[in-house]
Amino acid sequence: MTTLTLSIDEQSARTAQRIAQQRQTTVDAIVQELLDQLGREDFDVRHRSVEELEQSFHEVSRPLGGKLWKQRDELYDR
Repeated sequence: MTTLTLSIDEQSARTAQRIAQQRQTTVDAIVQELLDQLGREDFDVRHRSVEELEQSFHEVSRPLGGKLWKQRDELYDR
């Protein structure tokens, strides 16, 4: 375990202690839970971004190799 020291105002500290009492846990456990949740959310956002990027590659990609024209003159038809 790593020790983390936070400097917060008195009102926030009292609120955190009150919430911890209501949940029958500790402020440390609440902070740990919040940090874990932030990590999961960050991972989920990155994962969705990668999936969207991969999907866009599939939507706009063109086959590699082979010609898209039969004769050279077709390149200049407009």
